Amino acid sequence: MLQSFEGIIDATGLCSLRQDGSRVPFAFDAKQNQIPFWAVVDTHSASQVLRELIAGNRRRALSMLEASAVSLGSKLSGLHSRPNE
Repeated sequence: MLQSFEGIIDATGLCSLRQDGSRVPFAFDAKQNQIPFWAVVDTHSASQVLRELIAGNRRRALSMLEASAVSLGSKLSGLHSRPNE
C-alpha cells in the first residue's frame, strides 16, 4: 500500500522519515543545509528504509528511499515530483 511520508535530508544522507500528517511540528535547520521533503512510498519499502536509518546507514537509507519512491519532492517548493522509473 502506498503512503505519504515526510522527512529531512542533509549532506550525510537521510536524517528523518515519518508518515505525513503528523500533528508534531515539522522542524528543520536551513542553516545546517537540511532539506525537508515529501515522498510517496509503499509501506514495505518504507520499513526497510527506516531499518537502515535506525542502524545509522543514512546514505544507504536515502539511496533506498530514492529508488523506491513513486514520487518525491522538496517541501521548500512543494511542486517538484518524480515518477519512479
